[in-house]
Amino acid sequence: VLILPGWLFQRMVAFEMQDLGPVFLALFIAVWTGFLGAILFYSVFFLFIYKGFQLVRRTDLSLYQKIIVRAGLAYLVLLALGAYTDTYLEHRPALVWTGLIWGYFLALEAALIPGAKPAEQLTSAG
Repeated sequence: VLILPGWLFQRMVAFEMQDLGPVFLALFIAVWTGFLGAILFYSVFFLFIYKGFQLVRRTDLSLYQKIIVRAGLAYLVLLALGAYTDTYLEHRPALVWTGLIWGYFLALEAALIPGAKPAEQLTSAG
């Protein structure tokens, strides 16, 4: 059964949902328009740009690691600018490279800090 957004909206308006009606409607609109997903994606995207800047400033990286981190950081910054002006994030290769860069940043941080897990490094400020 295909649920059309107009039909679902009419059903939500027709029901008396007490105080949950406006909250549910606001969440539905945020998810349906992609606003919530965009906020989550771009917050993580800019968090990885921040992590890239942290890795660039480290002094214990080898030359090879510095080259890869700088290239990955430049790609992420240019992709963020391009996504602001055009639909770069709809292209599969751009998302594949973004995922590889994010994975490299996490693996490099986990390798530099002994005993640390990549998930802990993503949420820590240091």
